[in-house]
Amino acid sequence: MPSLRSRSRKTVLAVCFGNLCRSPIAEALLHHYLPSDRWEVISAGTHAVGGDPPAGGACNAIAKLAGLDISLQRSSLLTADVLQHSDYIFVMSQRQAVWAADLDPGIAPHIRLLGAFAPKPSLTYQLTDISGDPTDTMKIPDPMGGNRRVYEACCRTIIDCTKAVANWLDAGAPATEDPGTVADWIND
Repeated sequence: MPSLRSRSRKTVLAVCFGNLCRSPIAEALLHHYLPSDRWEVISAGTHAVGGDPPAGGACNAIAKLAGLDISLQRSSLLTADVLQHSDYIFVMSQRQAVWAADLDPGIAPHIRLLGAFAPKPSLTYQLTDISGDPTDTMKIPDPMGGNRRVYEACCRTIIDCTKAVANWLDAGAPATEDPGTVADWIND
């Protein structure tokens, strides 16, 4: 089978924990921002059960803030096969980057933290999510279980980051504007 990396249509993968909130939002936004003739956008979760609909709070936030409907998306589990068929992989936290690299150690040069594309510092990054890890400064915290404001803050952050990602990818992913992959620290 020929490598997808050599094809003209590239695959962008958004990854979060359960594929119920953050990565479905990122998938919908990137699909909206990137031309479909050049980009395929998918999402998965490191701990997704598979087949579950997005969280209601995520659906409401993206509908309100971006006018997009994600209610028909269904969760899928992150696998080595999905990683190997992805050209650009955007994770919400360092923990997810490590998880992905454990599935396929050779994939680390393709993994980036979505939060690294934030155009300005955000209060969202100073919150902690269910993992309770405050050291991951570019993490986009999981809003699962939060109120409407938590979901909307998360969605605003993902909107900002995915706009920057789409502009970067559309410009040919110039190295001078690349915040870097996780390959430098993932194997430490």
